[in-house]
Amino acid sequence: MKRFITLLIVAITVTLSYGKQKAVPLEGTWQMVHAQYYHLDSLMFQFSVKDGDFQWKVFSKGYFVAVNQSIYNGKTQNGGICGKYELKGSNLVEILDDHYPDAIKYFSKLPQYTVQIKGDTLIQTGPYDEKGRMIYFHFVEKYVRMK
Repeated sequence: MKRFITLLIVAITVTLSYGKQKAVPLEGTWQMVHAQYYHLDSLMFQFSVKDGDFQWKVFSKGYFVAVNQSIYNGKTQNGGICGKYELKGSNLVEILDDHYPDAIKYFSKLPQYTVQIKGDTLIQTGPYDEKGRMIYFHFVEKYVRMK
């Protein structure tokens, strides 16, 4: 009888463990704190919250949205982008559904990135093309998780 009860408890524990879906560590709201944007090897633009720039990126159940505002050459610029995403290990692919002007021209329809998540910090690098080569316009973005 003791064996039966022990086996029953183990079976229930295993069943419940497989039934729970673990949240992807990427899911949630992230605020960009710093970014550098390059054309080939030349730095084109730096993003910093200290300069009044902001961007939030939200990942949830396979979808993402990003909105931003930056001050560039004294002008305020707003933008946004959204679509689906797939995360496999540290490789992130975004499938762009809607975007600010010229996003697909710069990133392609399926930009790929490398992401590193360390605690509440996300570093996103890319985009890369289908063959894993850096696209001529690329960036390094650093985000912190919003609570």
